[in-house]
Amino acid sequence: FYTGDEWRLGNVETHSFDAMRASPRFRAFVEKMGRLPEACGACRYFTLCRGGCMRDRENSPAGSAGENRYCGTFRDFLDRESGRIFRMAERIAMEKGS
Repeated sequence: FYTGDEWRLGNVETHSFDAMRASPRFRAFVEKMGRLPEACGACRYFTLCRGGCMRDRENSPAGSAGENRYCGTFRDFLDRESGRIFRMAERIAMEKGS
């Protein structure tokens, strides 16, 4: 989870999830999360990483709309291991289905 006082939505003991989700702070967070570099939209792994954690984009030289600082590492890993990951997922799905 992304943590930081500036994004605190409330306390689950005193605030409902609906109230927290309806807050201006939540809407601002979601809007900020959606600001991604153009390269993310063209990346074949976007559905897996969604641009990564916003904290890792904020600390990039380009700021919150910058590329995730681990992007290259994620791409290298997924280029090498995605076939194995998807085969494992298929195996698990088949086992659950039987």
